[in-house]
Amino acid sequence: MKLYLSVILILFYSGSAISQEPVSVLIVGNSLTYYNRLDRVIKDIIGCQNKQIKVNVNIQGYPGVSLKNHIMDSLDASRGYTESFELTKEKSPTVEIIESKCWDYLILQDRLSRDSTSYYELKKSVETCSTEVLYFEGYSTILWSDSIRSIAVSENKLFFNNLTSKIGGKILPVGEVFDRINAYSNNRAFWVYSFDGHPTKLGTIVIGILIAREILVEEINYSSLSEIFPEYKNQLYQIGRLLDK
Repeated sequence: MKLYLSVILILFYSGSAISQEPVSVLIVGNSLTYYNRLDRVIKDIIGCQNKQIKVNVNIQGYPGVSLKNHIMDSLDASRGYTESFELTKEKSPTVEIIESKCWDYLILQDRLSRDSTSYYELKKSVETCSTEVLYFEGYSTILWSDSIRSIAVSENKLFFNNLTSKIGGKILPVGEVFDRINAYSNNRAFWVYSFDGHPTKLGTIVIGILIAREILVEEINYSSLSEIFPEYKNQLYQIGRLLDK
């Protein structure tokens, strides 16, 4: 009888694990978030860390756009960023996607990172859900001056700290981490962003790690990461040490 009950319990819990809904992630931003297939990078990182967790990553992004663009109906994906906005009674495609379901995670990345109204409006779109809202902290692409770059990073940190204290949510510290990596080594092998401002492949992997840490709620095994990103084995080991400090 005990053996029979044990088998039933094992089958029950196994079935629960198999039928577990995938974690849903929606990223709203521009090319900083869709560059180098960030969606695939996130799935690969989580898959190699915990095979029991399935994740669906959707990216709503267009070249050079801001969150304000995403809210307005004047957004034209073929034109990218535009300075002219017109409010209409209809919801924008991005707002419709946000409101289409209760996402587990909503990640917001702005073009200028200083428009608190846009963050508030988009966060309001998920207020009836238990969605974890993360704010992508922008990074400074000033490669030639540590002092100027550190000022930009400090201003970003102040903005996002004020934002979270006012409307809630959590900071995804991309800018802070990129700056720490930049300060650690100016060797080209450690570059996390290129001269055109976009993240390098390594930079996208770091962004993926930061997002994966939020979803996994556990420490990242950097040895297993080197198996899926072997070309960055040495860099990931050092970056892991920086992140775990």
